[in-house]
Amino acid sequence: MRDLVDTLDADASAEPPPDLMRRVLTLLRGRRAQPNLAERLAGAMQVVAELIFDSGRPAAAGLRGGATAHQLTYRTDLGTVDLRLSPHDARTRRSWRVRGQLDASSRGVTTVALVRAGTGEEVTQTEADERGHFCLAADPGIYDVLIAPDDTRILVLRDVEVGDS
Repeated sequence: MRDLVDTLDADASAEPPPDLMRRVLTLLRGRRAQPNLAERLAGAMQVVAELIFDSGRPAAAGLRGGATAHQLTYRTDLGTVDLRLSPHDARTRRSWRVRGQLDASSRGVTTVALVRAGTGEEVTQTEADERGHFCLAADPGIYDVLIAPDDTRILVLRDVEVGDS
């Protein structure tokens, strides 16, 4: 503890100007946490997507174990969504990336959320970029991916298995 106090006493960095501190604090107080997507869109029309391609289900049994990435393609009247699931670290496979792309008909300001299947607990959310790309991080598990192109519709990708859950 004494080392910490000595270090703080020896710190010669300049204090930020008071005006700057007031501006930063005002900005931080004005920021609100992102609302939970499922709650925000409780009255929205849900469109469940159809899985049309799954690279994890090869015709020959036994091929999946060595793969580090998994690709899924979903289709609905609202458009097509491609997902690529891959571990952050192929050796440990503890944390995974869920990368996706929406086709041109689904682009715009689109919110994408990952919720635990069965519980609806939102794990994370992000916004798709102008090309329809998005990326989320998740632990292994089974999730629903919620995609909201606007406040009236929500596209649901059910039971997406992330990692070796």
